[in-house]
Amino acid sequence: MAWRAPTTADLIATLSKAEVDAFDQSVPTPGQGESAMSPSADLVARTASFVRGFIRRNHHVRLGPAGTLPEGLISPAMDYAAFDVLKRLPVEVGAARVKAREEALLLFEDVAQDKVTPESFGEDEADGSEAPFPAWTPPPPYGARIVNGSVLFPAGARPPVGV
Repeated sequence: MAWRAPTTADLIATLSKAEVDAFDQSVPTPGQGESAMSPSADLVARTASFVRGFIRRNHHVRLGPAGTLPEGLISPAMDYAAFDVLKRLPVEVGAARVKAREEALLLFEDVAQDKVTPESFGEDEADGSEAPFPAWTPPPPYGARIVNGSVLFPAGARPPVGV
């Protein structure tokens, strides 16, 4: 599964087009020019940034490009955003929506605490190419060398404590 930027189409898949359109019309947009982002697109981008904050706390996951999420977290992210849309509209937010938001938040916390690990960016590359970010390997202890992944010390040398 790949990383991709969530879109308003993902939000519409969670809600309905009518609800998203009503949200876009209910929120004032500064500078109604051609380059102005719609309120729903802005909400989706802010939600992606919010979820990336949880992913960033999990040091076992390599982040993808800015604004992207792993495919497996897009649906929970849209459940989280859907609650924000509905609370701005003159409708009652149902218990199912509240529960979906709470479950999404629990999932994001589990990701942050490494209880759930989403795929890292570049993990699904089938061509065997190098990862886009270099991996750092610490140097061996003084006087040692690495052979076939094992740390070897010179004859008679004692390895440092903790190695």
